[in-house]
Amino acid sequence: MQGSKGTGASHFEMTPEQPPLAGQLPRATVSGSEAAVSPPAMSEFALANLLRENALSSMPEVAQSRFIALLLTLRPEVTHVAVLTAICASAANVLRKAPELRAARALTRFYPVGSSSLMLASNRLCKIAQDSEVSGALEAFSETLSGAMRASMDYTASRQGAADLAAVPVGCLWPAWQRASLAASHLLTAIDEAIAIFNPSRPADDRDVLISALKQAALGESPLREASGDFAIPAWEEQRRSPRLDVSCQASIIVRSELIAIRITDISTGGVGIEIDGHVEEGDVAIIKLGRMLLPGTVIWRRRPRAGFAFDQSLLADSPEYRFLANRSRSGG
Repeated sequence: MQGSKGTGASHFEMTPEQPPLAGQLPRATVSGSEAAVSPPAMSEFALANLLRENALSSMPEVAQSRFIALLLTLRPEVTHVAVLTAICASAANVLRKAPELRAARALTRFYPVGSSSLMLASNRLCKIAQDSEVSGALEAFSETLSGAMRASMDYTASRQGAADLAAVPVGCLWPAWQRASLAASHLLTAIDEAIAIFNPSRPADDRDVLISALKQAALGESPLREASGDFAIPAWEEQRRSPRLDVSCQASIIVRSELIAIRITDISTGGVGIEIDGHVEEGDVAIIKLGRMLLPGTVIWRRRPRAGFAFDQSLLADSPEYRFLANRSRSGG
């Protein structure tokens, strides 16, 4: 494969060795010297190989762990954008009733911009689980949020040329943010329902303060406007940004050829907290088995009856799952 040629352009091509198997990271020559493809490119190459060979569907235990990993990454990122969406919707609902400078400024101050982690995880999840409810909810939220952001930009542009805030039209502004709020509530619910395999201690329903706020904003209320009339990030938002999810589910751990029952108490993309009565010590290399998922790693601390288990690499890292999948594909297992 060759890139564009021209004066000063570096020449990029795959080495003439055998093509990479599913999950193997391709090597490349850049200006005549061998170099590894950058990590983001590695990820996309590996994922493309898996999708091309339909390997994920033939190894559901790996596909499911990758799907859960992406959900755990998406959850705090979507939460942050959803909070900003609820604030903007609250401000737009205020402007619907009366022109108010603080509400107009809030649309600019809390303009929701997604992180690179959100965009990358969303892209990957839609590729490996395009028919899932979460994938559909992601697409709907992305579409409605884009529309609301365009409405905010149009409103802000109109403000610049208006002598009176009351003269700035808001007819497209508040409906767009209400639609985005409703889509955000559906997405958060879909994500938490998909993670239900781990039995989260705080399921997504109307008692969830953020989802409740989003639904109120979708109905024309301003739940994230403070009593003083100001708009601000709520205090509980930072608490929800933690990537660790409190859960309670039964699983097992394979250590020293022994299968021991455990309870997973929390999970992140880097590891899990567990409760275990059996003999396991800090430094033990083990595998956690949850349904059809196999998660290799190491016990990094032990305070009976609890222990901390770190995955060999983050669930989002390519190497463990892709190597496992590639080895199985080569062996025909």
